[in-house]
Amino acid sequence: MLKQQLQQASDWQTRFRLLIQASKNLPQPDEESLSQMQKISGCEAQLYWLGEIEDGRLKAKAYSDARIMNGILFLLLSEINGMEMAELQKFQLSSFLEKYGLTQNLSQTRRVGLQEIENHLQNLSRLVVNSTD
Repeated sequence: MLKQQLQQASDWQTRFRLLIQASKNLPQPDEESLSQMQKISGCEAQLYWLGEIEDGRLKAKAYSDARIMNGILFLLLSEINGMEMAELQKFQLSSFLEKYGLTQNLSQTRRVGLQEIENHLQNLSRLVVNSTD
């Protein structure tokens, strides 16, 4: 539903509001869980990430102290969680952001933080693929 609403939104204000509402769906991790997550650099907000492979599929968690980022992370996790490694290798963050009309209105530092998450995804998929060769 969120994905469809974002694609149909005619302006950034509507998308912003939808992302803020979606951020409520991303649970705040407790201190122990947060300490197990990797802190992502480059973003103006605090950004945390944990990606693992379970039964050949991605299982990821993410969190930010900024509501807009949590909305984007919720959207991102709904897109990539459960992906097989072959799918994950093809995933492109720029296409994902553009698909939902988010590219133009994100600050450079927020895009850098998200790009860092994409780098982690690509590294994880390469490690898994290389270990099965």
